[in-house]
Amino acid sequence: MKSKKEYKSAQIYLERMLEHIEKIEKYKEGLTFEIFSAQEQDYDAICMQLSQLGENVSKIEKSPDRILETFPSVVKWKTLKGLRNRIDHDYTWLESERVWDILEKDIDDLKEGLKSILAKRYGVN
Repeated sequence: MKSKKEYKSAQIYLERMLEHIEKIEKYKEGLTFEIFSAQEQDYDAICMQLSQLGENVSKIEKSPDRILETFPSVVKWKTLKGLRNRIDHDYTWLESERVWDILEKDIDDLKEGLKSILAKRYGVN
């Protein structure tokens, strides 16, 4: 009989999300939109990290910690998961303008939201 998969505490997934954001920030450093949209490597590397953010949301959903229910509006959980699906399943239709918008407008808020959850739920600073 196949046993049910056990999911870890959401803390590890939240921390992984912060690691992916750090990579995004590193990859974005010194880029303008023009350079970003013209260089496939930068675009691909950043999209991979964005995809991993959404993948971790899926794991957080399944963890026993009930983070999405406890902190429903701190992070745009559904948006991140949808972005992951868009990147992984419809990559060629993802516009570089949309990705750049996320980098410019959403990443800082996401980072702060994750840090807030880690501090409130797990006492991590």
